Order: sequence, then structure tokens, then C-alpha cells
Amino acid sequence: MKSKAFRSLVILLGIVTLGVLWIEGAPPPVFYVFVPIVTLCVLFVLWVVRFCGSCGGSVTNYNPFKRVKTCASCGESLS
Repeated sequence: MKSKAFRSLVILLGIVTLGVLWIEGAPPPVFYVFVPIVTLCVLFVLWVVRFCGSCGGSVTNYNPFKRVKTCASCGESLS
């Protein structure tokens, strides 16, 4: 439940960010820059934060090139 809500919230935040740019009347070249940046930021956050299926705690991985294999709270495997 937390994982789905978190994903939805992060994606919604990215859409709202781009929506604010559009409402403020940003010219198209701004979107050519900000759409990829916002997309990469959303994907990065979704890659770094995982949730434990056992205890429901969030596990933040500060090294994006190496996945966390166990939960820091309960020690359960995150596979």
C-alpha cells in the first residue's frame, strides 16, 4: 500500500511541476529542458526508495549503483 501510494505521489508531483511551468506560460524550449530533467528525477527517486514487504518500512539506497538487499529495520530480504 505504501509503495503504490509513494509511486503515485512522486509521479503526481512530477506532473504538477510540469503543469505549473505550463500554466505560468513557459516557452517550448523550457519544456525541452525540463521534461527530461523531471522525468529523470522521478525515475531516480523511484529507483532509490524501496519498501520492505515484511515490516512496511522504507529503505533508502544512497548508492544508486548498488541495490540494498535487506531491510535495515527487520533484516528481511527485499527481493
